[in-house]
Amino acid sequence: MASDKPDTGMSGAAGAASSGAEHCAPGAEGVAQPASEAVRERLIALARGASIETSARRGDEVSAYRGLLPRGTRVFVTWIPGATAAHAVDISRRLREIGLHPVPHIAARELSSEAEARSLVRQLRQEAAVTDLLLIAGDAPVARGPFADSLDLLRTGLLDRSGIERLGVAGYPEGHQRAGEPEWLDAFQRKRALAARQGLELYVVTQFGFDGAAIVDWLKRLRAAGVQTPVWIGMAGPAQVTTLVKYGIRCGIGNSLRLLKARPGQWAGLLTAQGPEPVLLAAAEAPEALGIAGVHLFAFGGFARTAGWIARVAAGEFTLSRSEGLRLRAD
Repeated sequence: MASDKPDTGMSGAAGAASSGAEHCAPGAEGVAQPASEAVRERLIALARGASIETSARRGDEVSAYRGLLPRGTRVFVTWIPGATAAHAVDISRRLREIGLHPVPHIAARELSSEAEARSLVRQLRQEAAVTDLLLIAGDAPVARGPFADSLDLLRTGLLDRSGIERLGVAGYPEGHQRAGEPEWLDAFQRKRALAARQGLELYVVTQFGFDGAAIVDWLKRLRAAGVQTPVWIGMAGPAQVTTLVKYGIRCGIGNSLRLLKARPGQWAGLLTAQGPEPVLLAAAEAPEALGIAGVHLFAFGGFARTAGWIARVAAGEFTLSRSEGLRLRAD
């Protein structure tokens, strides 16, 4: 999702497993007791409403997604470095054709001009009925055109009366390599004001991480600062630990990587075999007042594998106990 370049203008967990003390009865003689029904229902609801990303490089890859997720599921279309705007349009159109809801990324630094940006939005609307975008800075070290970040792009007003209804921006619970939380918050407030003037419903999608507690703490600080914008919690779908570490280094989630290193046995087995259960559990147990809108899955281990994980949690195919936390049932 989010760029590994700072969007300080700005654009662009599975955390420690909960002890379960607040949702489980004490076990009798060490026997794990079931968690509260409310937490279980929240886990299922989060999975049923989850969004997911695709990094498909060819349009024909999208045909394999048919039937993996419920119709209407929001699928974010990553902006692949070096790809053209036409690629985003093609993938979005194909997703719409199989009944999914495309949410393409628009990478500000990849656009050569305002005219290109307007043309892209127009094509996304006309060919894929896109109503929802995610603005990011993009990975380009130097902007190809006049936009250094997503705030520059938003300032043009090109989304006003374009047919776009919802706009996502990136959030960084663990900070960014080149931007601190105060800078992010300042830029976010500017985006929020611009989006409101343009009649856009704004939301935040967080960078993935492995520390659910850190994500919840960040959200508490955001709410304390008066920001009530809906937040979608980003988490890495099931993947090999080496893959997760590679993306973690690239995206600068240092705290999460230190946590992974500190508990290699626990985290390696969990993340390789089952996915981001601890982060999902942290989101489900978070105070309702924090207003977590949903969860967003980064499909580092493959789209089908991540979609399958979502489907199993949504179907309630998991156990939840004090001693083991959230675990998918054995196949």
